[in-house]
Amino acid sequence: MKAVINGRPISQAFVDNVIFLNVMPYSSVKKLGKSKQDLIGTNMHMTVFTRDPTTTMGELIVKIIVGPKTYRLHFLW
Repeated sequence: MKAVINGRPISQAFVDNVIFLNVMPYSSVKKLGKSKQDLIGTNMHMTVFTRDPTTTMGELIVKIIVGPKTYRLHFLW
């Protein structure tokens, strides 16, 4: 699915409107022209697929347009 994130077109986006946690790959963060300095500090911890705990580097808030709908989403990085 195509989307526009913070005004930049993204050719592929997976949208799940019942997900509890949004995760954005570092490669997508770089395509948006963002870096670690743009992150909001957070103390959230996650468990990866192997059930090992990991910490997040921060949170990034973006405006995403998918079709006719616009969302303001929080992504962990």
